[in-house]
Amino acid sequence: MAESSNQGERMQALALVSADELKRELQRKAKCIVEDDDYTIHDTEEVMDCLSALKDLKLRPAPPPQYLCPISHQLMKDPVVLASGQTYDRPFIEKWLNKGNRTCPETKELLSNLDLIPNLLMKELISLWCKKHGLELPDKDQGIITEADRDRFNSLLHILSSNDDIPEKIKAAEQVRMLTKQFPSLRAFFEEDSIAVTKLLDPLMSENVNDHPKLQEHLITTVTNISIHDANKKLVATNPVVIPLLIESLTFGTIETRSNSAAALCTLSSLESNKCIIMKAGALEPLVKLLDEGPLLAMKDAAAAIYSLILVKENRAVAVFEGVVKVIMKKITDRILIDKMLVLLALLSSYDKAIEQMIKLEAVSCLLSIIKEDRSDESKEHCITILHTLCYNDRTRLKEMWRDESVNGAIANLALNGTTRAKRKAKEIRRVNCIVENADYTIEDIDEAIHCLSALEDLKLRAAPPPEYLCPISHQLMKDPVVLASGQTYDRPYIENWLNKGNRTCPETKELLPNSHLIPNLVMRKLISLWCKDHGIEHGVIPESDRHHFNSLLQILSSNHDLPEKIKAAKLVRILTKSFPPLRAFFQWDTVALTKLLHPLMSGNVNDHPKLQEELITTIMNISLHDPNKKIIATNPLVIPLLVQSLKFGTLETRSNSAAALCTLSSLDSNKSIITKAGALEPLVKLLDEGPLLAMKDAAAAIVNLAVVKENRSIAVFEGAVKVIMKKITDRILVDELLVLLSMLSTYDKPIEQMVKLDAVSCLLSIIKEDTSDKSKEHCIAILHTLCYNDRTRLQEIWRDESVNGIIANLALNGTTRAKRKAKEIVERIDKYFSAAQTS
Repeated sequence: MAESSNQGERMQALALVSADELKRELQRKAKCIVEDDDYTIHDTEEVMDCLSALKDLKLRPAPPPQYLCPISHQLMKDPVVLASGQTYDRPFIEKWLNKGNRTCPETKELLSNLDLIPNLLMKELISLWCKKHGLELPDKDQGIITEADRDRFNSLLHILSSNDDIPEKIKAAEQVRMLTKQFPSLRAFFEEDSIAVTKLLDPLMSENVNDHPKLQEHLITTVTNISIHDANKKLVATNPVVIPLLIESLTFGTIETRSNSAAALCTLSSLESNKCIIMKAGALEPLVKLLDEGPLLAMKDAAAAIYSLILVKENRAVAVFEGVVKVIMKKITDRILIDKMLVLLALLSSYDKAIEQMIKLEAVSCLLSIIKEDRSDESKEHCITILHTLCYNDRTRLKEMWRDESVNGAIANLALNGTTRAKRKAKEIRRVNCIVENADYTIEDIDEAIHCLSALEDLKLRAAPPPEYLCPISHQLMKDPVVLASGQTYDRPYIENWLNKGNRTCPETKELLPNSHLIPNLVMRKLISLWCKDHGIEHGVIPESDRHHFNSLLQILSSNHDLPEKIKAAKLVRILTKSFPPLRAFFQWDTVALTKLLHPLMSGNVNDHPKLQEELITTIMNISLHDPNKKIIATNPLVIPLLVQSLKFGTLETRSNSAAALCTLSSLDSNKSIITKAGALEPLVKLLDEGPLLAMKDAAAAIVNLAVVKENRSIAVFEGAVKVIMKKITDRILVDELLVLLSMLSTYDKPIEQMVKLDAVSCLLSIIKEDTSDKSKEHCIAILHTLCYNDRTRLQEIWRDESVNGIIANLALNGTTRAKRKAKEIVERIDKYFSAAQTS
């Protein structure tokens, strides 16, 4: 029983360890079994535990670092915010404060108060992440070190710094290594005790560092462990004995010691001030050697350390001098650690000497071959970036690339299908090689086309932000997230506006607030900033000067300025409300802003100035995307009539944007009645019939939104929607979108009659036979189900087709859940009807 308990504790401890640490532990224990005939069952169990932990780790994704407590380095179970804005797990920060500390552990700033405000948004994000990956949140007390553990740890350091018995020191060093690996909180011990590092490394200073390889291995691994704790990085690197010992171990130690020395240098070099200390100690030469000679895990550690050091441009020359380019090219050619090697090579390609060496080592053909292979998008991006640099420094290489390109077209393919950066670099390489024939176009035409295509590309690539990153008031990405006393997080300007109106409750929970303090939610700001960076989105607050500028533009529109001035102002307002979503909230707070905006369209015939009308209607579409504006806009007595009139008589773009605005506004149920009563369905159906594809999409989406209300379906049918929809579906235009609409309308008798007259059955059956989406087939079978329910003639028509093609039977087996159900019911009805007919 005790043995089982010990194994459980061991597995729990291993669950807290990183993959690299587990691999090193596995390597060490397996080596003992392989080399020592006198191994025990306990040794084999430990190896099996390591393998099980590695398997679990492989299956379990690593949590984002922002979800880990800065003290315990474990997933936070009960995240709380300090007055400094930093977030910690409650038990660990409480322990810190209970010791009498009055500063923030991360920022070291003196705390104005010791309140711990629940960070409910972080708790929700962590909970969602755990649920998504099938993990349970860690226990509240997991990883907390007792005083007894501290005393034991201190006694081990004492053995290392005072005892002359080498076996005792090795035993103590192994335990210290295991403790600093299993209990991240113990790493902070070295921050608190200024001589702890010296005690730890005493055995390596008193004699030749390499005389006792096992002792050296344990102590260097411990340095790697304690370096993970951010507060230790400066402390460890500035200790005059540490870096020289790491480099000596990196040069002469066992392969595991060398690998762990590289890992420690990598971790320490993440602090900018440490890079210089490590470089001056001569770390790059043994790191490059380890990258060249070491096994895979050691190579990874060496590559990571070199990468961290050459982020400083001045260090790249040293790395090239030490032969890193030759080693990297050798590894890439052998397809070893390609992704990591390409990152290093891309960094080094900013240095002329490195470029010369790459050219001599035939980097061009090597990189082109990687692009042709089924490699990751990131690897291809690095390849094309390096090739871009090479061809701009040596036109001979450009010819070499072009010869390959004319046969394989790898760069052209990347220009179409690569990452955003890869596309840009590939296009630039191709542009150098292509001479474009002159044609009758202007520079303005080119600029406008490029702008439109870039905007479309950005829109296609842009991902929707996680809903947790949006302010509950503005529904926009938070720029300055702050936590209320209720634990809820909001964007500062919006919650300040709420409080400045005299509200003393939390907008979300409605609970009364004990105070109106706003504490920065720094961890959320970091998460949002990282998300924006990953998706190429600029994330900044609109300056006050822009707000004043925006107000002045509205003033021009509502005053007696001449028409060209108003058109110019309207265009700028349109661009601003498109480019800067936070400005859309301006209309939420300023009650007369909407009236100012639409003033030019009220003072005369709305269609007299089509360009002005187009700009203002597009602005309405932009600002209606902001959820709180939807009701404000639709209930303004001027807006919907203006949109309907523009939908009828405006330019094609104005009509399309009017439809888009009506679609967005009608997503709010209370607005649907206002829009339908204003007579929007007639011009929407007309636009669906006559408009180009983009306008048709906007019209279809608006009609679908309005037809959600059953009473509006009869109006849509009266306005000829069924005939238009059947015409488009027959021509295979917007089939998916229009089948949704037809399915909605088929709940009403009149459209069923019209569908039957328009030969809907054969049309829908032909769509099911085609390779259309599962959703389209589902809508088709649902409509057919309705059509044949009370019409035996239609049922007979379906049966004739089914007896030849069997498509409904196939759908009953392979369709979506709803499609299967509808198809089975049709098949049953056919069987029942025709069985009865044969009997009679």
